[in-house]
Amino acid sequence: MYFMKIKGYLLCAVTLLLLVGCAEEPSESARDNELLLVSSTAELYFPNATPMQGYDDGSLWVISHAQVGTGSKPMPGSYVAFDYTGKLLPISQSKIFQTTSLWRDSLLGTFSTAKHYAPYFLLDTASMPASLLAMLQQMSVGDTAKVLSASWLASGTTGPAVPANTPVIFTLILREVVSDPRQRELDMVQRYVDSVNTLTPGRFVQGRDYENSLLPGFYISYTDTVPLADSAHYAEDLDDISVKYEGHYLQDNFLLDTNIDSVAKAYGWSITTTDSTYFTYVFSEDASSTAVIKAFQYAVRHVAPGSWVEVVFTSNYGYGKTGSSQVTSRPVYAYTPLRYRIYVAKID
Repeated sequence: MYFMKIKGYLLCAVTLLLLVGCAEEPSESARDNELLLVSSTAELYFPNATPMQGYDDGSLWVISHAQVGTGSKPMPGSYVAFDYTGKLLPISQSKIFQTTSLWRDSLLGTFSTAKHYAPYFLLDTASMPASLLAMLQQMSVGDTAKVLSASWLASGTTGPAVPANTPVIFTLILREVVSDPRQRELDMVQRYVDSVNTLTPGRFVQGRDYENSLLPGFYISYTDTVPLADSAHYAEDLDDISVKYEGHYLQDNFLLDTNIDSVAKAYGWSITTTDSTYFTYVFSEDASSTAVIKAFQYAVRHVAPGSWVEVVFTSNYGYGKTGSSQVTSRPVYAYTPLRYRIYVAKID
């Protein structure tokens, strides 16, 4: 289940976009052979290519860079959204091994309705290959670029989608640069809540913690809740909560995860569940609990069995500044706000 809490930060990020291992240097002879392939490819197929500044050994070439953007260039530590397509060498047998482009995936016959096409990454060496990092730092929003990279600056010897020691060509379009991701997601949540409340006044209210203090960036709707029956009770510490749910990325409403068969089918997914299929977790009033993300703990408070509840929240109540790549086709990127509808079936 996607909303289970993921601990730690994946140093070698394994995600939809960058299915790469931590790049490693090949042996000296393999390195020489690869550099020969890279340089000869540049000279034969891309005569206007130039070595990337700082890579005079010929391991990284700029094939093209259309400088159409007018904004500032991203700096290390900022977050960027970009489109990405990777091709394998040799170019005579080149094939796309990964792409964030929906239309390219459609042409390749690999399009999936359960795959999210919206990249968003921290600009640092821990979360992306060095070749992409080097190119993105020279781009402005709106720029397109293509680079030819040796394997040790890309997928190295362990990339699962790329054979070991294989050079690649990356095509990039820089879409967005975010210097303050926390404020960005707070603004996204507020805009969503305001737009809904304009049509349905009071539908979303700001959530509260166990001490009744307001939760910044967390909103909840009790529109579809039912009164508490005499035979039931609200969630108490260490109760088992059984739920059905559907979760969406707030930015584009793409379905992140669900255990509701009708919802899955509506989005073209092929999961099969039954009416009695629930996810059960332990409710905790301990804010540091890692059984599920915080949003699920706060959501079911004061919600009677048989009720639906809807929550919209920033990553502070979800996957935080590290995100999650639990499902590689639908990674939750750092500072990603989410929206969930949750049905509370029973409380034991």
